[in-house]
Amino acid sequence: MNSAGKMTPGPWTVGKAGGDWEIGNMGDPATNGGTLAYVPDTHPESQANARAIAALPDLVEALRGLLDAASTTADDAWAVLERPAAVADAALAKLDAEGGEA
Repeated sequence: MNSAGKMTPGPWTVGKAGGDWEIGNMGDPATNGGTLAYVPDTHPESQANARAIAALPDLVEALRGLLDAASTTADDAWAVLERPAAVADAALAKLDAEGGEA
């Protein structure tokens, strides 16, 4: 399942909006550069959490690239990529899950 079609394309940005951290999309005409989410600035990790969320489109692209590379890698190199590829598959499965937790 391709999750890229299900989420707003990147790049996503983070900025301060009132008392919250705002995650926005400046590259998607469909949202008119609008707000995607807010992270309340209620604890020391709030800004880092917002940055982590904003990194999602880039992380998905990187994971898909890793999986593509792993599928075309020689058998001896696969031993090195097997664990990261499994983690990437699991992360993408969570992202692809519809209507609940993976």
